[in-house]
Amino acid sequence: PMMFFFIGRFVFPQTSRWKLAAFTLALTLTIEFSQLWHPPVLEWLRGQPVIGFLLGSSFLWSDVVCLLAGSFIATLIDARAGGKWYLSGGLLVLFGLFVAINL
Repeated sequence: PMMFFFIGRFVFPQTSRWKLAAFTLALTLTIEFSQLWHPPVLEWLRGQPVIGFLLGSSFLWSDVVCLLAGSFIATLIDARAGGKWYLSGGLLVLFGLFVAINL
């Protein structure tokens, strides 16, 4: 959710942080729950390296908990940045890279 939050903050810097958090949470939960659905087109997309990385392949309830936590942390980082979208985005990118490298 942090990547989507950052992209949303970058593209729509005037959007309320709560609207942005709700949108990113809804989007990421939709992606997570779509993993329960296995039509041939989605399976083909999941087989593509970049798209498969974004869509994932298996549903886990623990991922839902992580999505909730990630949205909350992204909102806190954005609030801490004081409404400066460039600072918020920079902090979110650094945090996201740190998490990605440690996975």
